Amino acid sequence: MRDTTSNHDDYIIIKNARVLGGGSTVIVKNSNIVLIGSERLAELFSECASRVIDLEGKFLAPGLIDSHMHFSEYAAYMDFVDLRRARSIEDAKRLIENAGRSLTPGEWVIAFGWNETEFVENRELSKDDIDFDFPVIAYRRCMHVATLNDVALSNVIDRLKDVKGGVVDLKRGILKENALNAISDIVHRIRLEKFKKNAVKAGERLKAMGLTTVSDLGISTPYLEAYWEIHKRLPLRVVAYILPSVLRDYSPREIVRRNSDKFMVRGVKVFVDGSLGGHTALLYDDYSDDPGNKGVLVSPVEELLEIAEEASSYGLDLAIHAIGDRAFNIALDMAEIARKNGVRVRIEHCQVIRPDDLERAKKLGVILAVQPIFISTDSQWAEERLGSKRIRHSYMLKTLLERGFVVAGGSDAPVEEPNPLYGIYSAVFRKSLVTGKEFLREEAIPVDEAIKIFTEGSAFALGIENIVGRIAPGYRAEFTVFEEDPRTAGESIKDIKAFSLIL
Repeated sequence: MRDTTSNHDDYIIIKNARVLGGGSTVIVKNSNIVLIGSERLAELFSECASRVIDLEGKFLAPGLIDSHMHFSEYAAYMDFVDLRRARSIEDAKRLIENAGRSLTPGEWVIAFGWNETEFVENRELSKDDIDFDFPVIAYRRCMHVATLNDVALSNVIDRLKDVKGGVVDLKRGILKENALNAISDIVHRIRLEKFKKNAVKAGERLKAMGLTTVSDLGISTPYLEAYWEIHKRLPLRVVAYILPSVLRDYSPREIVRRNSDKFMVRGVKVFVDGSLGGHTALLYDDYSDDPGNKGVLVSPVEELLEIAEEASSYGLDLAIHAIGDRAFNIALDMAEIARKNGVRVRIEHCQVIRPDDLERAKKLGVILAVQPIFISTDSQWAEERLGSKRIRHSYMLKTLLERGFVVAGGSDAPVEEPNPLYGIYSAVFRKSLVTGKEFLREEAIPVDEAIKIFTEGSAFALGIENIVGRIAPGYRAEFTVFEEDPRTAGESIKDIKAFSLIL
């Protein structure tokens, strides 16, 4: 790419591009797209352009948008112990032990990303595996489960009595769902400091992957205040959804009043259940590999319905975490309340859906926010959890688009890698990035559709569809540049170099 500047007017020319939707030239003024056309357009504006960007045949798409990630966690976890590539408990133990060597007295090791299905031992990490003389919290990949060693447990043991909506296994040191509230103040104190330290670096890293807008689903009051403090320094846009507890600290009017182009709050995030990998997603029937367990309802249904009424009455959109089929049904009950108040409702993850509920969801006009990279990572064990019958109504994409849903794409980072091309690859080829195993191939979608869920679909889900998500006059000049045309790259699409271009 060649980028030249001059002292002329403030038009910017992007030329020699392969523009998604047609054309080779884009004219930009005041950060907005003015015209799209042929090389003739570049010639006409050449005398009044202050900057010319020659893409030398590269592919130009609307800026890719991650509609479901946790940006503050992603930034903070850059300094935590990453266990996502650990292939054995010994690997995980070694990584944690190495981190412990540089601790100062009173510090904790926080690790994340272990996955028992990827361990050669094929079992969950237990407290005895990390029996060090410093406190350790090690989150499972899904972040809905954590293992604490004895030193860490001794600091929170009094908080683990009468836990509702969670699981406490002191014998193995494993906490699930609401039991994790016992360690939340410790983790959040450390994480908040790391977030503010790493936010700019994290944003630049995501831009280098081709992302122009990201999200932060489920932030508490301290993180909201941190965003207000640092948002002007963010290198890309962040759209956030607050936890219901924030409404006890700030009025919706005050929150919305402080929105800016770089950081805005769109709605409220609510959890119905947990994770499929952690056996806490709420199902109608027992887990196929865990008889007697149907998952965890994180909050009473009555409370969830009250939150839906309160948030939507303030004009705040609703983002509902619902992975299991029973959780999805409850989410629809919440959506029915919220839609009457005229707000948008997104259901997050929606990995298992009964056919009847799919029809009801369409009538309610809910947005389905999916993370295609789960197709890759969950393919190793999903059928074990769900069985051969339920799996046929799981991890759908083609079906959702054919039914006419607005489908938004995301990564759930730092749970998974945020590279949007991994998500696009998974949506198109339905294969594991690690093993190459195919998973529900019949739900594959074309590349154009996969790009669309990470652009138009995600923009709509975040309520910014009038400014980004398309290359069209009047839209912001926010693009993703691909070194190759992803539509013809085949399976090498996951390896294409891409970067964001925000003018």
